[in-house]
Amino acid sequence: MANENEYNYRRQNTAAGTGSRPGSHRSALEQERGGTAPTKTAGAVRTASTSTARAGGTAQTRTTRTQNVAAESAAAKAAAARKAEQEKKRKIRRKYMIRRIVVCVIVLALLALLIFGIVKLVKRIFTPKQVVKSPVVTAIDWEAGSGFPDAELFLSETGKTGAESGARIALETDLAQLNFNVLGVYRVMLLYTGVDGSETRYTSTINIIDTTPPQGVAAPDLWTYAGKPLPVINFIESVDDATDVAVSLIREPDYNTIGVQTVEILLEDRGGNQTKLTTQLTVLEKPAD
Repeated sequence: MANENEYNYRRQNTAAGTGSRPGSHRSALEQERGGTAPTKTAGAVRTASTSTARAGGTAQTRTTRTQNVAAESAAAKAAAARKAEQEKKRKIRRKYMIRRIVVCVIVLALLALLIFGIVKLVKRIFTPKQVVKSPVVTAIDWEAGSGFPDAELFLSETGKTGAESGARIALETDLAQLNFNVLGVYRVMLLYTGVDGSETRYTSTINIIDTTPPQGVAAPDLWTYAGKPLPVINFIESVDDATDVAVSLIREPDYNTIGVQTVEILLEDRGGNQTKLTTQLTVLEKPAD
């Protein structure tokens, strides 16, 4: 009787439209019977969906990470490029700065030299000279062949004044070792003793000069045959001078003209001093062979 009532109840529900689908009754019955299949199927679906979602999220995460890495790499490269450009500009600025510094230093050095020169010139112009006069002259002229000079000849006006007060001067150089017949400049050492007894050595020079013309005697009564010249030395009998003397004829005699000729002889010493002599030359006719 109970089964019949249950059957009638289900038919009524079906006829009234209260049931969903025929399968719904099976589901309900299965649920009444403690069925678990729908729960398991739903869990599997949810697990698959979760796995798919996780897989999609992982791929998206990887893509995002790749994009982030690429962006970071590009940013790093751009930063490195900017840094390199800044370093390049910094080096260029440093280079130009060094050049400017060098130019400024050179300009300042030149300016300092110019100022120093101007100051020195002004001091030289407006500062009175304080010259300490030496008691010894720097040089004396001495005639060749005149012997040896005395030490007092080397005293300046200051030295002479000191000598009058008791100062002394002496030659330390042995003049006998010098050839006073040869023109030239010779250095000598002198010792000056002041009035207070202090000793000072000075260096001076002797200029050997020759201002005296040479002396000579022409050979008299010279003769020769036509066409036979005489040596120049035959026209001179003697020569006297402190230095060497060169003998020459002012005009060469005519050895082809028979008769008496006047011959002029020139004597010139090392100092350039000259003396003229004259003599007579007789040219004879050459005897027949």
